[in-house]
Amino acid sequence: MGIRKTQQQFEDEVYEKYGSEYMVIGNYLSNKKKILIYHQKCGTYFQTNPYNFLNGHACRKCAC
Repeated sequence: MGIRKTQQQFEDEVYEKYGSEYMVIGNYLSNKKKILIYHQKCGTYFQTNPYNFLNGHACRKCAC
């Protein structure tokens, strides 16, 4: 079994990939549990699983 990622590690990965364009609002539980994200560019809140989000499946509203 691997080492579980922390909230801070997930937020750091989001920042490395997207800069300050997205804010993590929800609590990170695991790579497969949905988390609330805020897209600052278009003002949209959405839920996604962290794995997909970090692999390029970001904001669905503006397709960014």
